[in-house]
Amino acid sequence: MTIRGQLGQACDGLAAIRGALTEWANTLDNPTWTTRRYTGYDGGQIAVTGTYMGQSVTIWEGLTAGQLAEVGDAVRSAA
Repeated sequence: MTIRGQLGQACDGLAAIRGALTEWANTLDNPTWTTRRYTGYDGGQIAVTGTYMGQSVTIWEGLTAGQLAEVGDAVRSAA
Protein backbone atom coordinates (compact mmCIF):
# COMPACT_ATOMS: atom_id res chain seq x y z
CA MET A 1 0.00 0.00 0.00
CA THR A 2 1.24 3.49 -0.85
CA ILE A 3 0.27 6.52 1.19
CA ARG A 4 -0.31 9.44 -1.19
CA GLY A 5 -0.79 13.11 -0.40
CA GLN A 6 -0.68 16.53 -1.95
CA LEU A 7 1.45 19.19 -0.29
CA GLY A 8 -0.62 20.58 2.55
CA GLN A 9 0.87 24.05 2.48
CA ALA A 10 0.33 26.83 -0.02
CA CYS A 11 3.35 26.81 -2.31
CA ASP A 12 3.61 29.90 -4.46
CA GLY A 13 5.97 29.13 -7.30
CA LEU A 14 8.19 26.31 -8.41
CA ALA A 15 11.00 27.10 -5.96
CA ALA A 16 8.60 26.80 -3.01
CA ILE A 17 7.16 23.53 -4.36
CA ARG A 18 10.62 22.06 -4.84
CA GLY A 19 11.69 23.26 -1.40
CA ALA A 20 8.71 21.66 0.32
CA LEU A 21 9.14 18.40 -1.59
CA THR A 22 12.86 18.41 -0.75
CA GLU A 23 11.97 18.57 2.94
CA TRP A 24 9.82 15.47 2.45
CA ALA A 25 12.55 13.76 0.42
CA ASN A 26 14.98 14.30 3.29
CA THR A 27 12.72 12.27 5.61
CA LEU A 28 12.23 9.36 3.18
CA ASP A 29 14.45 6.38 2.57
CA ASN A 30 15.49 6.03 -1.10
CA PRO A 31 13.58 9.08 -2.42
CA THR A 32 12.79 9.14 -6.12
CA TRP A 33 11.63 12.24 -8.01
CA THR A 34 9.16 12.00 -10.88
CA THR A 35 7.24 14.35 -13.13
CA ARG A 36 4.32 13.65 -15.40
CA ARG A 37 2.28 15.63 -17.88
CA TYR A 38 -1.49 15.50 -17.48
CA THR A 39 -3.46 14.21 -20.47
CA GLY A 40 -5.98 16.73 -21.77
CA TYR A 41 -4.81 19.47 -19.41
CA ASP A 42 -2.07 22.07 -19.79
CA GLY A 43 0.04 21.14 -16.78
CA GLY A 44 1.30 18.22 -14.77
CA GLN A 45 2.71 17.10 -11.47
CA ILE A 46 5.97 16.67 -9.61
CA ALA A 47 6.30 14.05 -6.88
CA VAL A 48 8.77 12.45 -4.53
CA THR A 49 8.31 8.81 -3.53
CA GLY A 50 10.15 6.83 -0.91
CA THR A 51 9.75 4.72 2.21
CA TYR A 52 8.98 5.95 5.71
CA MET A 53 8.88 3.49 8.59
CA GLY A 54 8.38 0.64 6.14
CA GLN A 55 5.50 2.29 4.25
CA SER A 56 5.65 3.55 0.69
CA VAL A 57 4.89 7.29 0.58
CA THR A 58 4.27 9.64 -2.36
CA ILE A 59 3.95 13.42 -1.90
CA TRP A 60 3.01 15.44 -4.97
CA GLU A 61 2.00 18.88 -6.19
CA GLY A 62 0.43 20.11 -9.41
CA LEU A 63 2.41 22.24 -11.84
CA THR A 64 1.42 24.73 -14.50
CA ALA A 65 2.61 24.11 -18.05
CA GLY A 66 5.36 26.71 -17.56
CA GLN A 67 6.55 25.12 -14.32
CA LEU A 68 6.50 21.68 -15.93
CA ALA A 69 8.61 22.96 -18.83
CA GLU A 70 11.06 24.53 -16.36
CA VAL A 71 11.37 21.26 -14.44
CA GLY A 72 11.89 19.39 -17.71
CA ASP A 73 14.61 21.83 -18.70
CA ALA A 74 16.30 21.38 -15.32
CA VAL A 75 16.17 17.58 -15.67
CA ARG A 76 17.60 17.74 -19.20
CA SER A 77 20.41 20.09 -18.17
CA ALA A 78 21.33 17.86 -15.22
CA ALA A 79 21.54 14.76 -17.43
